Amino acid sequence: GDEQDYSEETAVKIDKEISLLLTEGKNSANKILKKHKKQLDLLAEALLKYETLDADQFKDLMVGNKISFSDKETKISEQENDSVKYKPKKGFPEPQSS
Repeated sequence: GDEQDYSEETAVKIDKEISLLLTEGKNSANKILKKHKKQLDLLAEALLKYETLDADQFKDLMVGNKISFSDKETKISEQENDSVKYKPKKGFPEPQSS
């Protein structure tokens, strides 16, 4: 293996800092996901229903506008979304919260 050019004390400091950065990043990501949960649920529902969305359709969905398709328009409402509950697919782990 490679030899490290720093002391064990420095290695411990590096490890602690990396651990702190990872924990802060995880906490930040969880806050963002919780803050935008309704939008994420709408997006999940739209993707399950239509499989793909282009950039304009995505933007429209995020601001609550109708999603335009070449020959039809539809709107996924929060009321429809309330009936869709997250059901993890077999083999996928449950999301973890901290």
